[in-house]
Amino acid sequence: AGNVYGGGGLEWLPAGLYSTRSIPVVTSLYPLWDQKNLARDVAAGRYFLPGAPTGGRETLVTSPVNAEPQHLLRMPIPSGWHVWAAVFTAGFFLLLTVQAYAASVLSGVLAIVCVLRWCWFLDHPLPQQTVDVGAGIELPTYASGSSSTGWWAMVVTLVVGGMVLAMSVFSYVFLWSRSPDTWRPPPDTTSLAVATASAIGGGALALLARRQLGRPWLATAMVIAGGALLGLAFGVDLSSWRSIGLSPQASAQGAIVHAILAWQGFFVAVAAIMALYVLLRRLYGYVGPDRPATIELVGLFLAYTAGQGLVGLYVTRLFPAGLA
Repeated sequence: AGNVYGGGGLEWLPAGLYSTRSIPVVTSLYPLWDQKNLARDVAAGRYFLPGAPTGGRETLVTSPVNAEPQHLLRMPIPSGWHVWAAVFTAGFFLLLTVQAYAASVLSGVLAIVCVLRWCWFLDHPLPQQTVDVGAGIELPTYASGSSSTGWWAMVVTLVVGGMVLAMSVFSYVFLWSRSPDTWRPPPDTTSLAVATASAIGGGALALLARRQLGRPWLATAMVIAGGALLGLAFGVDLSSWRSIGLSPQASAQGAIVHAILAWQGFFVAVAAIMALYVLLRRLYGYVGPDRPATIELVGLFLAYTAGQGLVGLYVTRLFPAGLA
């Protein structure tokens, strides 16, 4: 219907099936009122990104305060992979409600495969280091570190994970305060030492892999080894609690300890998938110094997983045992 109400906000800017022809520069809250030729100039391609410099779907990443263009961001191409990813993700949770666990796991695996396939090309090397996005402005076609959207997405994800961990620790302390006499002593210190060393080693290897991108196979091996050490730390922690007969169904301590372990186990499983993804990227030649973001973000996730595991490990082992 178009701008039938004569609105002045940018949301009323006429657009075709695939958004606007170019990305405008606005100078006020109501640009359609204050910049009379804005709609015509946008349609004529007189602003940023009037074409597709890399030949794909693209947009601009801008600074948060002044909206100054920072770099070009490639978007996923139209495909059916994300639709199937949504279908299998829904299937994973719906099948859990009817206790069809094997089918649920299969659906979850297929969802992961579809997501990875959908986003597979996004970190491919491009022949153009920079492109002209309009107005004679050259922007890089790649970004890593805190200037990239992936870095911030990972940080926000890990902040949320940390909040869940904090609530789990609070629940642990609260449940102990309600029945301190029923709390069992923790497992032996040998398992604590092995799990600690494995977690620290796994996190350190994942972080140091970023510095070895000049030797891609070494960086990949460090990530895989880091993920394996995190799995070892989790396995040692879980088996040590099970060895003393702590059951999640028998006591509040068992329930909360296994809840913390389950949360850590989820992160370890995701870390394993990420390590496998890095290996596949390396096999296709997509891991190298010119594309650091994948190793960087996976390393960040693995390092957080190591830290989270250490927090859960020491809270459940040293509290309240460490108070005695």
